[in-house]
Amino acid sequence: MSSSQTPKHIGLKYGRGEIFAHHEEIRHLIKAPVNQASITLGFQTTGKKKWQRIWNYPEIGVGFYTADLRNPQVLGVPMAFYGFFEAPIFRQKRFSFNYLFALGAVYLNKHFDRLTNNTNIVNGSVINIYANVDLELRYATKYGIYFTTLGLTHYSNGGSQIPNLGLNVFAVSVGARFKTADFEIPKKTKKEKHEKSWDIHFLQSFSLHSDKHSYSKPKRFITTTSVDCGWYLSNKSRIGGGADFLFDDIGRTVYKFDTSYVVKDYKSVGLHLSYSIVYGNVLFSLQEIYFFNRRETRQRAGFRLLVKGNVTLGLSLLMHDFAADAVEPSIGIRFGNRK
Repeated sequence: MSSSQTPKHIGLKYGRGEIFAHHEEIRHLIKAPVNQASITLGFQTTGKKKWQRIWNYPEIGVGFYTADLRNPQVLGVPMAFYGFFEAPIFRQKRFSFNYLFALGAVYLNKHFDRLTNNTNIVNGSVINIYANVDLELRYATKYGIYFTTLGLTHYSNGGSQIPNLGLNVFAVSVGARFKTADFEIPKKTKKEKHEKSWDIHFLQSFSLHSDKHSYSKPKRFITTTSVDCGWYLSNKSRIGGGADFLFDDIGRTVYKFDTSYVVKDYKSVGLHLSYSIVYGNVLFSLQEIYFFNRRETRQRAGFRLLVKGNVTLGLSLLMHDFAADAVEPSIGIRFGNRK
C-alpha cells in the first residue's frame, strides 16, 4: 500500500434478534423475532495521528441500517444513517475481539398519532436518535474479514416528543468486510507519552421537550450553563467536576394543563462529577449532577468536539434516573494547557 492510500472496506451485516420489553406496556407490540441488516464504508486508521496509535489503530466509518420489526403497521420500518468507531480489545495475527460504537439518526415511517396510530407508544416523532453497541469476534483473511457480533441497537427521540418509551433490539449478527487495500498493523507500537494537562470548558446548551400533558409540538424549554474543570489521567481518560445553572420551564408549562400542579423552581443550581473517554479532539462524557434546591439528581451523557481554536460543539442527553429528559445541543469554549 502506498503512503497516500487509505485502506477502506465495504461491509455487509445481517442480524436476528428480539425487541426487549423494557416496559410492560410495549409487550403487545412485539410480534416475532426481528431481522436487521446494515452496509458500511469503513476506513482503517494508519497511526498518522497520535490518538490512532493510542487506541491501537481503530476503524472509523459510516453506515446505513434497516430492520424488519415484524409489526410494520404500528412500528414501521426504520432507516438509519450513522457513523461508527471500532477498536480492538485484543488483537492477534488473524483473530481479534473488538467493540464498536455507532451514533446517527433514524427515520421511522410510523410513529404515534392519536387518530391513526395510537397504539405506538414507543416513539412520537419521525426522526430519532440511532445508537448501537457491538462486541465483535472477527477472523481476517487475504480476501476479507468475517465476523460475528452480539449487539444492542436503540432508537428514541430523547424526550423531544412524546410518547418516547423507545425501542431496544438485542441481536446476534454475522457479516463480512471486503478490503480495497492491505495495511499491516505494527505488532508492537511505542507507548505514547502522557503529558499532565488540564482544561476548563464553559458550555451553553438548550433543548425543547414535550411534557407528559401534551401530545402536540414541544412546549417545554430547558437551557443549562455549565462550567466543567478537568484533569487528564492518561491519554485516554479525563475526570472533572463543576457547576450547572439550569432553567427548566416544566412548572410553567404543566400549569397550563393542570392547575393543581405544584410548581417547582424553574431555576436550579447544581454540582457535577464527570468522567470522559478521550479520542483526540473528541470527549465522550458521563456526568452525575445534583441540584440543591430541587434535591434531585440528573445524569448527562454525550460528546464534545473541539472544532476550531478553542471552540467546542456538543450533543448530549439529559436524563432523570437514567430516563431520557431532553436532547441538548451545546456550544462552548475551552481554556487550559491541553494541546
